[in-house]
Amino acid sequence: MKILLLMCFIFLTVSSTEAGKQTLTNICQELEEFLKNGKFDERRKIRDECALKAFNSEVQESLKKCRDILPLETSDDVKKVCSDIGTSEPKIEAVKDCVVKNSPPEAIEVFKVSMFKEIIWKS
Repeated sequence: MKILLLMCFIFLTVSSTEAGKQTLTNICQELEEFLKNGKFDERRKIRDECALKAFNSEVQESLKKCRDILPLETSDDVKKVCSDIGTSEPKIEAVKDCVVKNSPPEAIEVFKVSMFKEIIWKS
């Protein structure tokens, strides 16, 4: 359940708040915990499944480009980004802008609903 909450947190944080060092620090702490507990791949799978329900293929491609700005897709990505938060911090704002620009509001709502359904189902 914590994985799903983090996914909602990351998506909502990046798309609806001012991003910055504290946001990236929190994301890194959670992702490093998932790596340590062996839940990292499960987190990514859940995100991808919910995105399939919410976004058409064009939006999914756009959002992949957003994730590529600050890659956190593999354990090596997490280690690289999180070991140098100062350098990675400015990219969080670019990710936020990209997500907002490329995500239709109605699709964001579908994504949120499917994430919350997953949370309820898994709990």
